[in-house]
Amino acid sequence: MKKYALIEKVTEVSELESIICNKCGTEKVLHGEDYEKDWQRDLFQSFDLRFGYGSKFDDEHWKFELCEECVTELINSFVYKPDGYRE
Repeated sequence: MKKYALIEKVTEVSELESIICNKCGTEKVLHGEDYEKDWQRDLFQSFDLRFGYGSKFDDEHWKFELCEECVTELINSFVYKPDGYRE
């Protein structure tokens, strides 16, 4: 989950304020001008899932974030690990 702060009410420009892991709730607060330099935001992965016709979740669109620990836990539950995975 990503939280945004409203920057200018007139034009409704928003800036990413924090990233929260949807699974464990770990939150990383991002700091305005430090955002571009804040490497810790890279410790979260964004997922964007779209389900097609005939799926159990027909025409649903899910967006969520997971921290590295939760991504690792998920991948370790796979029978076949993704190419490039080195744990």
